[in-house]
Amino acid sequence: GMVDLNGPRGGVDKRCQLQFVYGQEKPLVVTETNRNIFAAVNRAFSVATQFVRRRIKQRHQRIRAATRPDLTVPALITN
Repeated sequence: GMVDLNGPRGGVDKRCQLQFVYGQEKPLVVTETNRNIFAAVNRAFSVATQFVRRRIKQRHQRIRAATRPDLTVPALITN
């Protein structure tokens, strides 16, 4: 949601709060406050986008690690 905290008095008082639900995780709540509502919205979406990208990358890395074949070479035994 968006709100003007100080009303007509002005100042750094435009707040944008976004909530994202990503899979089974707790919802991500991003709150940004700025003098300009458009800047607050832009920054909130930027922060949320970075978070989601990191989570997707982590998920892909876990999947890749789980499906990677075991490439260990057995030791040669010489007698």
